[in-house]
Amino acid sequence: MLTVIQIIAILQGLFLGYVLFKKKHEQHTPVYWLFIGSILSVVLFSLGDDDYNLIQSNTRWFFFHEPLMITFLFLLVRYINSGRKTFRNLDVLFSLPYLLYVTLEIISTLDNFQGNMMLASANTLVECSFLGLLCYSIYDIFKHQKENWLLLFIFPFTVIFALDQVTIVFSRLHGSIFVLDSYGIFLLAILLFLLCHLQINYRSS
Repeated sequence: MLTVIQIIAILQGLFLGYVLFKKKHEQHTPVYWLFIGSILSVVLFSLGDDDYNLIQSNTRWFFFHEPLMITFLFLLVRYINSGRKTFRNLDVLFSLPYLLYVTLEIISTLDNFQGNMMLASANTLVECSFLGLLCYSIYDIFKHQKENWLLLFIFPFTVIFALDQVTIVFSRLHGSIFVLDSYGIFLLAILLFLLCHLQINYRSS
């Protein structure tokens, strides 16, 4: 059943990406490209989830974990609310938590660092920073009252991500008693892509 949900989410995301690529008049805006990045990050997560990887089982595609989605979503909300028409070079700094997360994940795969508590603590702190980005995105949407429909994805995604982090901290086992990390995000991905299609059709009419 979960595999079917994954495939539906991936196909929806790819089709949505195709529809957006046809809107050439919007391609010069940061919001357009951040929207594309957000969609692709959700598709990549759905494709390569650690527990239910469609390509290769028992593998960790940490490049496509939640932090990639969160980084794109945070920047998307930021640019929607700011109304900027060009990308600020300084905003590249918001990708540093993601790069740090990937670096820590790479180090954790080395034999000498497996099970290292200091590394695990550092990783937990970095993931908490992503929770902060999600919470700020929710606050930013409420503050500016723009694209409120994004809350239907970001708010439950924040709850799922927070629950997953609490589970990891207290059990030290990835995805121990909660399956929300996979099931929840896949279902939310389908909801997100459906909402995107509705928004595109509404604005085109």
